[in-house]
Amino acid sequence: MRPANWKAIGWTPKYSEMERVEAAIHYLSLCWPACMPYACRLNADESDVRYDEYEEDRILPAREREIVRLLNMAQQSVNRAVRALVARRKVTIDDAGRYCPNPKPVPLTIAERRH
Repeated sequence: MRPANWKAIGWTPKYSEMERVEAAIHYLSLCWPACMPYACRLNADESDVRYDEYEEDRILPAREREIVRLLNMAQQSVNRAVRALVARRKVTIDDAGRYCPNPKPVPLTIAERRH
């Protein structure tokens, strides 16, 4: 939480938006209770993953709004950070629209580094 007088004291957050979003995607996927290759929705007390109410064996994937709620960030900031993570190959979005973290990112080419 930022202090009320954050502008006056020159306060800045310790981690960038992109680092916070990447950590949230890792938390919603690789950490317990999800332990999945993609980010999942968690129930209200974050003790279990949420299942589809129509297909009981289908786990619901996390979307931007879950990351927004978890980090208390603006949706535009989360969207921008996700696009930056995808461009840096730290996160991929599969055909089903699920966020999949890359624990060991693929090296970027020279052209991609300049982009």
